[in-house]
Amino acid sequence: MNHTLSARNAARVAVVILATMTFLHVVILLELLPWTLVWGGRLETVGQMRIFESIALAVTLFACWLAAMGGEMLPTLLPRRLLMALLWAMAIYLLLNTVGNLLSEHVVERFLFTPLALLLALLFIRLARHPR
Repeated sequence: MNHTLSARNAARVAVVILATMTFLHVVILLELLPWTLVWGGRLETVGQMRIFESIALAVTLFACWLAAMGGEMLPTLLPRRLLMALLWAMAIYLLLNTVGNLLSEHVVERFLFTPLALLLALLFIRLARHPR
């Protein structure tokens, strides 16, 4: 029996996590949750939060799109080499994000978002290694 995670299942898990994160970013942008939970507690103004959370939302949606293409859940609209490069770039970004979350002053970010970022990084590595 093969116990490896298929690219499609890796993509499904990544999309669910990223969709949840998208919802979280929207809720924070609407100020329904305290924005001190994110960015290591370093944001000082609502204006800063809106800029950083808007960027985070865009990156999260882009990552979701990449994951869906990488797992062949959506048609691949990019050349194969570009998709592979972007999947690897996202994996590296998520590994760096994992380190950033570890250094956060906020306990929720450190203990909830660190493992999620690491899991996403591993899922993106799986997608980047998927032969097409």
